[in-house]
Amino acid sequence: MHNRSHAPATLAAAALLATAGIFTTGVRAQEPTLQPFTEASLRGGGSGVLKVVGQEAEPLRAVEIELRAGGVADITLTGVRTYRATGRWTGRGTDLVLVTDLRGDLANRPMSGQGRIHLGPNGRFARLEAEGTVDDRRFTVTFARQGVIPAAPAPFRELKARKTGRGTLTIAGREAVPITEVSVFLTQTGRMEIDAKSVHNATLPFSGQWTLRTPTTAALTVTSGLEEAGARGSGTLSLHPSGASLRRVDLAGTVKGNSFRLNFAGE
Repeated sequence: MHNRSHAPATLAAAALLATAGIFTTGVRAQEPTLQPFTEASLRGGGSGVLKVVGQEAEPLRAVEIELRAGGVADITLTGVRTYRATGRWTGRGTDLVLVTDLRGDLANRPMSGQGRIHLGPNGRFARLEAEGTVDDRRFTVTFARQGVIPAAPAPFRELKARKTGRGTLTIAGREAVPITEVSVFLTQTGRMEIDAKSVHNATLPFSGQWTLRTPTTAALTVTSGLEEAGARGSGTLSLHPSGASLRRVDLAGTVKGNSFRLNFAGE
């Protein structure tokens, strides 16, 4: 997507049209039933996420779509930055638009892909889904207009995320340590690394393996951690329902014969 504000490698799938898309051609306002169209101008706010393999997911908050006569589609996505892409569109009845040959750039790196625009019964924009590659890495974009239930996120195969929030690390017989930030790195080969940062700016590491449970949750196995203390245990990680950001990390186990527990919730 032509990133004219040079964004981080997130295909900032700028939250697609969250208000209402009004068809400008081929539909007469007095008709109660939407008819096939030849042009449409859609824009609005909502929520979505851009995911690029190996990078942190980027939340999206707005989108603008221009479906022009002749089959040209211009899509502008707004997240942390603004991204633009152009493709070819084809209507499928009155509730689905297919976008092919989607081209643009992501932080000055060429991308290509395809997408689907879903419309509601009244012709308003409902959801946007897109996928493709950038620098040979897969990206996905999902976005839903405010008030529309988003489609279930695709299962993740790896994850790189950092989140501020509130949590505690407790070890039996010691004072609880407040946790203010967690960084997570899950690889496609099943390796897990988690760094919990304390209120005193100390980094408390855990490592092990992970397996996917649902599209937004993972089971964690701790095989080492807390420096040389040799922590062992298990836990879970969960993303927000949209898959856009880290929601919770919970670990429990033993370290040098004492029980420990890490509970963290993102803001």
